[in-house]
Amino acid sequence: MKTISKVLKFALLGLLAALMNPAPVFSADSNFQISPPPIAYPYFEAGRTDAKIEPMFLNIEANNISLSGGGVNFDARQAFSEQLAVDVQGNLLVLSGEMPGIPPLTPIPAYSGSTFLGYYTPQTTGKAKVGMMSIGMSLNVEFQPFHSDAGGLIIFGGPNINITRMTMQTPYRLYYPPSTYYSGYTDTLTIASVTGGVQFGLQGDIALGSDVRISPFVMTSTSSGSSTLTDDPGVSGVADSSTTGDIPSSTTSSLGMDIIMGNFSIGTVMQQMKAQSSTSDDVKITMFRMGYRY
Repeated sequence: MKTISKVLKFALLGLLAALMNPAPVFSADSNFQISPPPIAYPYFEAGRTDAKIEPMFLNIEANNISLSGGGVNFDARQAFSEQLAVDVQGNLLVLSGEMPGIPPLTPIPAYSGSTFLGYYTPQTTGKAKVGMMSIGMSLNVEFQPFHSDAGGLIIFGGPNINITRMTMQTPYRLYYPPSTYYSGYTDTLTIASVTGGVQFGLQGDIALGSDVRISPFVMTSTSSGSSTLTDDPGVSGVADSSTTGDIPSSTTSSLGMDIIMGNFSIGTVMQQMKAQSSTSDDVKITMFRMGYRY
């Protein structure tokens, strides 16, 4: 069970870094970031429609962990009045890279002829190749209490859902004491999860000129769900195994800012996440997003 918890910990590290949260946070502390806010534009007018598309690059580095990739985020909003609007956000992220290998979780029996001897001890022989895909969607109701030429404020909130899938392929060998080894195996571990929750927050609008705006925001989001882990040891005659468990409820808070120039917005994060345990290594996250409003 400890091994499964370790796998899920590594999996969630990458999954939480995905587009699912416009400003990813890995601890209970708030973090300031120059990053696109979770709604399409920092103000709206009656009857107006806003839409924004954002390509993104993401890189995650930690001890023996290297993941990189990219994706796209789409936001659309319809305003019904000067005070009320509804928006929807969809996003896709694909990551790949390497992390420490996980030996098979499925017991592999050892035989001598037809005699059952016990079980092999699997030993990893290299890092795991990792592939990860995350799809998310959120819906917000927006309330704009005031807005002027100088700026304004939006209060927003609504539900979110994320669907993620991660595959780890780990090379390994089989060992049976005192000196029996069989090499050339690859274990395939697949983790599929579905999480849901709500987010709510505030987004400001500060006009610096006709084409330049600064949009600070603060957001709190909750998330919980379930995950299914499937292990295929890649050994003839040995069936794969599957385990399903809950992902505990968690709450994250983020503080960020977007820089808007004309129809373009820029969001960049270079962040060093401090480990919660003195025995763990820090995580470095580099993210770049360029948004275009139309």
